[in-house]
Amino acid sequence: SFLSARSLVQGCHSPFFRYACSMLSFVVSTIAYFIASFFIKGRLDDMDIPKGMTRSIVIFIAAAAVSYGLAFVVDLMIV
Repeated sequence: SFLSARSLVQGCHSPFFRYACSMLSFVVSTIAYFIASFFIKGRLDDMDIPKGMTRSIVIFIAAAAVSYGLAFVVDLMIV
């Protein structure tokens, strides 16, 4: 059958689910990036840090770190 018990037990190791598992990690990390950047921008606004290139780089690096970390955790949970 299409979704047999054996394919469900194999998880992301089966060819059918490999694409879905990688897409789940991508979608979750993308959403986490935008949420993290929103909250980091708000936190830096509360601290009255002026807008500029350094602030933008800090926001990008911090949001990317959160995104990569969450993608790593999702990968650990799936496999």
